[in-house]
Amino acid sequence: MVPFRRKQQSNDEIRWDKVIEGHTWLTISSIGEKSCTYDDLVMEFMKFELSFGGGMFIFDKESDPSYLVTQKMVEKDIEFLLNNDFIIQENNLYHVTAKGQEAVDFFVEKWQFINKLANKILSPTAPPKASLVIHLILGILKLVGFALTGLVGLLGDGIDSAIDGVSSLIVSISMRYKKEKFASYFLLLLMLASGVGILVESIRQIVKFFLEDIILQQDVYAIVVAVLSIFLSLILYTYQRIVGYTSKNLTVIVQSEDSRNHILVGFLVLIGVIAGIYDFMIIDGIVGVLIGFLILFGCYAIFKDLRALERGESIDFEKYKLGLWKSFDRLRTNIIGTWVMFNIQKGNNSYTNLEPEFLLLFQPQFLKIIEIELKQKDKELEDEKKTLKFYHEKESLKIQVESLLEKKYLIEDKGIFSLTKEGENALNKQFEKIRRRHKRHARRSERRLKKYN
Repeated sequence: MVPFRRKQQSNDEIRWDKVIEGHTWLTISSIGEKSCTYDDLVMEFMKFELSFGGGMFIFDKESDPSYLVTQKMVEKDIEFLLNNDFIIQENNLYHVTAKGQEAVDFFVEKWQFINKLANKILSPTAPPKASLVIHLILGILKLVGFALTGLVGLLGDGIDSAIDGVSSLIVSISMRYKKEKFASYFLLLLMLASGVGILVESIRQIVKFFLEDIILQQDVYAIVVAVLSIFLSLILYTYQRIVGYTSKNLTVIVQSEDSRNHILVGFLVLIGVIAGIYDFMIIDGIVGVLIGFLILFGCYAIFKDLRALERGESIDFEKYKLGLWKSFDRLRTNIIGTWVMFNIQKGNNSYTNLEPEFLLLFQPQFLKIIEIELKQKDKELEDEKKTLKFYHEKESLKIQVESLLEKKYLIEDKGIFSLTKEGENALNKQFEKIRRRHKRHARRSERRLKKYN
C-alpha cells in the first residue's frame, strides 16, 4: 500500500499524480468516466492495442501473451485502487469513491492544462517565435565562431541566421495583424534568394575547381556549428510542419520549407569540409547545384499553392504531412481495412453491422480524454474549433470501405458487401504480416509476463 497521507495535508494539496502513477491513472480515469467491469477495463486497453498495434481481433485472446499482460496490469491497478479506497466494487461493477473522484478530477484538470498548452504550441503564431529563438542562438554561435577562428564562411552563416531571425519577427508581426499573405511572399523571396545564391556560388566553385587551386579553411568549430545547425533546423522543421499541417496554415508551411533549406545548407557545409579534406572540392559544387535547384523547385511549388489560395481554390495539405506521420496513418488504415475485410468474411457485411462494432473497438475511452481541441481564426476572424483526435471516428470506416471498393477488394449489392478474389488474397497477405508482427510483439509480452509471475 502506497502511503499517500502526509502531515496535516488537506486533499487539495495532495499531488494525486505522485500517488496514482503510470498505467493506474488510465484505469481510474476509465472507471471515473463510466462504471465498468473488470472485462470492460481489459477490453479498453485491448482497443488501444488494436488501434496502434493491430491484429488482436484475429487471435485467441485467452492465449495471447499481450492479452494476459493487459489482464495482469489491470488486476494490479484494481488491487491498488481498492486497497487505497479509490474505488469500490458492487455487483461486479467498479465505481469511484469520493476520494477517487478527487483523483479523477485532478487528472482531468491536469489534462485540461496540457491541452491548453498543446493549443498554444500548435497555434500557427507559435512557430515564428520558436524560429526567432533558434536563429538567434545559431547567429550568436556562428558570429562568435567567426571572431574566434576568422572563418569568413561562419560570418556569412551568422548574417544569414540573423536575417532569418528578423524574418521570423516580421512573420510573427504579420500574422498578428492578419497579413499572412505578405509574410508568405516575403519568406518565398528569401528562399528564392537563398536558392539562387547557393546555385551561383556552387557553379563558381565548380569553375574554380578546373581553373585554379582552392584553399579551404578548416576548423573543428565550423563542423560543430554546422552539425548543431542541422540538428536545430531539423527540430524546427518538424515542429513547423506539424503545426502547418494540423492548422492548415500555408505561412507556417513556408517557414518549414525555409528550415528544410537550412538543413540542406548545413549538410552542404559538412560536405564542403569533407571534400576539402580529400582535396576534391568539385563534389561540394555539384551537391550545391543540386541543393540550389531543389530549393528553387520548392519555391515554385509553394508559389503555386499561394496563387491557388488567392484564387479561392483549395490545396492538398496532405502532401505536407511528415513522412513518418504518413507511414503511421498507413499502418492504422491498413488495420481498419483488414478488420473490415475480416468482419465481412465472418458475415458482418453491412454498415449496420460494421459501424457499432467499429465504434466500440476503435474509440478507447481514455483516448477521448486526452484529445486536444485546437482553436484558431479563419479569414473572417470568426472563432473556429477543431479537435486533434487520437482515435478513429465512423467517417474513417466509410473512407476505408470506399477505398476497398475502389481497389476491387469488395463489391456491394443493395448495401451488402462481399469479398472479391482479390480481396481474399489481400486479406491473407495482411494476415501474414500481422502474424509476423504479432509474434515479435508476443515475445516482448512473454518477457513482461514473467515480471508478474
